[in-house]
Amino acid sequence: MLAGGSQIPEALLARRVDQYYVPVYEHLRSRMAAFQQQQASSSSSVSTTAGVIKRPFFVGISAPQGCGKTTLTDYLQVGQQMS
Repeated sequence: MLAGGSQIPEALLARRVDQYYVPVYEHLRSRMAAFQQQQASSSSSVSTTAGVIKRPFFVGISAPQGCGKTTLTDYLQVGQQMS
């Protein structure tokens, strides 16, 4: 939704998804797969009496207000649930 409550045109939204959100999702998915592969093959995990604790995978998104951070996060969550 644009300022003033107007809707984003469908073609513009589709272009934004195709040119921005999908490539970012694919990049993060490949980085996460590489991280998980590294976790499986390395001794970077910490063993405790409760079991093995693996290192977390963090993603930071820094951008100005209104640039789509929440929308990107929503798309990333949906993509992750579908994977």
